[in-house]
Amino acid sequence: ARGVTIFLTTQYLDEADQLAGGIAVLDQGRIVAEGTPAELKRLVPGGHIRLTFGDLTAL
Repeated sequence: ARGVTIFLTTQYLDEADQLAGGIAVLDQGRIVAEGTPAELKRLVPGGHIRLTFGDLTAL
């Protein structure tokens, strides 16, 4: 429905792509990227990103 915001947590962009018209990426509670699935995919050339964690015990 238009005008309704739903918070969905997922690690899978394909899932978000099917379910959402707009996506926000959070890092430590702050929005670091926002847009449509297509817009966000264009921000990541090659379609892959690598995440590095400094303190694995914090996970």
